[in-house]
Amino acid sequence: MLKNSGSERPAVSEWASALSWGRNEAEFVHELQAGSETAFDWLVTHYHAPVYNLILGMLGDTSDAADGAQEVS
Repeated sequence: MLKNSGSERPAVSEWASALSWGRNEAEFVHELQAGSETAFDWLVTHYHAPVYNLILGMLGDTSDAADGAQEVS
């Protein structure tokens, strides 16, 4: 699980390990660059909620956050 001391946000690498692809990161990037639908689906599925929550925190409106997260996907 993510370790967090005080009010500091976890480092990006900590988020990435919590949402592990199950393979090494270089392979994942290579598959994305090669157009792998499986890798892209994994990326969207695993990062949609964190992106939505980040946007929701910034905008404070669920409808705007859903629109913003859709634009990112």
